[in-house]
Amino acid sequence: MKMMRISVIFTTILILIPGARSDEMMKVRNAAEAVDACIAYLQKNYGAKAPAASIQWRAQTIFSGGPVDLATTSKQFTSDAWSIEVSEGLAPLRNIVYQVTVFSPTLKLFWKGSVKADGSVKEESSLKQLSEEEKQKMATEFLRKSQNPSPKGGYGH
Repeated sequence: MKMMRISVIFTTILILIPGARSDEMMKVRNAAEAVDACIAYLQKNYGAKAPAASIQWRAQTIFSGGPVDLATTSKQFTSDAWSIEVSEGLAPLRNIVYQVTVFSPTLKLFWKGSVKADGSVKEESSLKQLSEEEKQKMATEFLRKSQNPSPKGGYGH
């Protein structure tokens, strides 16, 4: 009986410890923290071209206006000069990958990448200067998304 208790305790410890470690490794738990991770990455790699860490962001949930995808949530963070869109799929928190688009209509800059829960950032498109036509297209798309009403009944999040 004593040996069985020791075995149960040992098994419980083995199950709990890896879970605790993975939770400790999660640095990004929501869209706002994904924005922070991207800004830190952009500042490290692009310096003064990147959004400042001190920016006060306004956040809102956005809707595509197309077919309703209940497995994806998108948020838009805006300031006077920047817009950042963060989309995340439905997954366990430690497995979520945040898709991030950073855009400045004022500076005509664009960046795209992803952020994992561990805080790692993967660049898909380097911070680049947009043409006037590209800027206008991006600005129109960001504006369209920010003005779409929620689906009837809402998403519940």
